[in-house]
Amino acid sequence: MLKAFLMQYRELGDDGDRQNAEAVAQSLFKSYLANAPDGCWHDRLDTQGKSTAKTIPASSLYHLWTAVVEIMDNPQRLTGFATH
Repeated sequence: MLKAFLMQYRELGDDGDRQNAEAVAQSLFKSYLANAPDGCWHDRLDTQGKSTAKTIPASSLYHLWTAVVEIMDNPQRLTGFATH
């Protein structure tokens, strides 16, 4: 969803898409990337937000990385994720 909202914002300029992208990114950082070992993420969470995966598939890294690239490509798209 993050990449889709960012692409729609880039193409259509609708601020609602930017706001949705920002909300999705914040949610990812607060859930799947929070309290994970350095360089890792939580691949699956239960309804209480606890990690249930025993392994971290490399295929998930592709999706995380493409989202990061979209954010880093134009950090002004998401005000909460400006890079310095």
